[in-house]
Parts: sequence; C-alpha cells; structure tokens
Amino acid sequence: MEYNPFTERFSATQRQVQLTEEDARECSRQLFWHSNFNPGAEVEALAASKRESGRITSKIEGLKEDRTKEATLEGNLSQTAKIGLDPRRWFSAERIQNAKQRDEARERLAQLDKAIADREAEAGKVLQACQQRQAQLDKHRALDPLELRAKLNSLELRLEQLRPELANLQYDKQRVDALLSAPLLEQRDLTNRLASLEREVKLAESFDQRLSGASNSYEKAMVHEECSKTFGGEGRPGRVKQNKQRDMQALRRNLEKVEARLKQVAQLASREISTLVIDGNNLCYEGREFIGLEPLYALTYALAGNYRVIVVFDAGIRGLLRMNDQQIAYGFPREVIVHIVASKQAADQTVLETASASDAYVISNDRFRDFTDKAAVSGQRLIRHEILAGKVLIHDLNLALPFEQEGRSPGDQHAI
Repeated sequence: MEYNPFTERFSATQRQVQLTEEDARECSRQLFWHSNFNPGAEVEALAASKRESGRITSKIEGLKEDRTKEATLEGNLSQTAKIGLDPRRWFSAERIQNAKQRDEARERLAQLDKAIADREAEAGKVLQACQQRQAQLDKHRALDPLELRAKLNSLELRLEQLRPELANLQYDKQRVDALLSAPLLEQRDLTNRLASLEREVKLAESFDQRLSGASNSYEKAMVHEECSKTFGGEGRPGRVKQNKQRDMQALRRNLEKVEARLKQVAQLASREISTLVIDGNNLCYEGREFIGLEPLYALTYALAGNYRVIVVFDAGIRGLLRMNDQQIAYGFPREVIVHIVASKQAADQTVLETASASDAYVISNDRFRDFTDKAAVSGQRLIRHEILAGKVLIHDLNLALPFEQEGRSPGDQHAI
C-alpha cells in the first residue's frame, strides 16, 4: 500500500513534464526542418526524378517489345526443332540448326527478362524518391511556422509552470518518505515476524496431527522430542501453538498501531497549509505558569518564511506583559501580523474567523467547544502544541524549537 499522498501526484506531474518536453522538442525539430528546407531545390529535384522515371519507363517498354518479338521467334524455333516421328529428321542438319537457334533465343529471352527486372527495380526506386520528395513538399506547404512557434511558446510556458510544481512535489514526496521510513521499516519487520509465526503455527499443527496419529507411546515420545528440538525445549505442540497464536495477536495489534501511524503521517502530510493563526495567549504559558513571548518569538521566526502567520492576543496580554500594542508587536518578524482584540471571547472568535479558509490552520491547545460551527473547528484544522523544558514542540509541523526565558534567540531552531 502506498501511504505517501504525494507519490501519485509526483508521478503524474513528472509524466506531464516528460510529455510536454517531448512535444516541445518535436515543435523545435519541425521549426528547424521548415526553416532549413529549400522548396525550390526540392521542386527541381522532383522534376528531374520524374524525367528519369519517364526515361526508364520508355526503356522498359522498348525491352518488353523486344521480348515479345524474341518470344515469338523462340516459339517458332521450338516448333521447327521438334524431333517428330520420322527418324530421318532426328539428326538432320536443319533440325539441329533450328534447335541451336531456339536455345540462343531462350538465352536472349533470359537476358531480356533480367534487363526488364533491373529497369523495373530502378523505376521503383525513382518512383519512391518522387513520392518522398512530393511528401516533403506537401509537408512544407502544410506546416505553418507561426502556428508552430505559438504552440512551442505555449509548451514552454506550460513547462515553466510544471517544473516548479514538480520540484515542490518532489520535495514534499521526499519529506514524507523520510517521515514514513521508520514506521514502514517497523511495519515490514512486524509483517515478516507475523509470517514467521504463521509458519511455526502450521508446523506445530503438523506435530499435533502426528501426535494424534501415533500408534504407541514410543512414537508419541519421538514426536515430543522432535517438537522440543524444533521449538527450543517445548515438546507439547498444543502449547507451542497457543503461545505462537498469542504472540501473533500481539503482533497484529502492534501492526494495526503502526498502520494507523502511517495513515496519520500521510494525512498530516497531505494538508495544504498557507496560513497559520496562532492563539497568542495560549502559547505564553508553560503549564499554568506565564512565561512571556519567548516561545512565540521562536515559533514565528521559524514559520514566517513558509506560511502567512497571524498572532491573535486577547486584551489581557497588555497587563500580563505591561506593554502597549506597539511594544508587543515589536519583537515579531516584520511579515507576521500581530493583532490584539478587546476581550477573551472576542479573541477566540477572531482566531477562528481568521482561519475560516480551507488552507488556514489554528495553533492552540484550546478545543473551542463553544464554536463547533466554525469551519476551523468542524474541519479539524486545530494544531496542538507543547511547551516543555525551554522548547516549543509542534509534532504536526515536525518542529521542536528551543527558546530562552530571558533574551530572544530566534535563529536557534531545530526540526524534530
């Protein structure tokens, strides 16, 4: 199963790029051919080929007339050279002379047949050359260089759009492949172990069947001994089967967890996020302790280059920080929008309204249960965070950003 949501899109876009490049190369080739084609010279060459074709045709007609005459002569000589019933004729000088002339006529006929065949082959080649020259002239007349140039420009414009798209998809695919690598390896290992256990259960069942079919205690002892050697000291097939099946159940549970994790990674990776709306007050606390703006500084400096970032505070932030609006906004990156609303309730509404677009997500640990009708809540576009031991952790965005309680150092950031 393919878990990476970008694999199919990358392959399809890659194929689009290849086909568009092939079309562009064909357009360029045709334009080059058209500009270098000399129709005047080709017309002259075609006329010369047609004259040559006429000459050869006339020669063939003459050879065929000669052959008709020679065939008539050969027929007459064949009649006069027949032996007949009179023995006196068999060895007559006249019959022998006729037979000699007949053989000579046949030889000339063979030569004429060869000459005709050679000329017809030559005529075929000339005719083919005429057809090819005519086809080239027809092609040249049919091609519109202005239309070709317009098509080539359109293809090149399309490539300018597709190539960055392909590069982005390749980056996304490789990024998600890296995230999927560990769980896929674990899934493969669990699947192999499960298959191994299934084989061992079948082997234990075969021991159990042999045990049931044993005719005496000696045969049963042999089965128990062989079972013990096979399964590391456990000589009872039923117990082996029971233990292996228990292990299989545990493996299947683990496999389900891994597959759920793979699907979750794929789901998170397939999200298209252009805007991140940050619940500002929410990220100023580590547990119940107010720790200030340092986590937000670290986070916004990490996000600003990749997303449109909006930080929304409620009015209480002014008193907590003992700053005015201008002072609060001062420490954030210039491209980040900082907005302070009138009340806590208004802040929640503003956060959710600002994130109403389908590609906008909210970073907050608030579940906004009073606003289930808002698109960001009903669409599950809420991203949780953790603040712990001097780090902002946002697992959904693959971020772990250290910050300092005193003195901000926004450049110090690391991915998980």
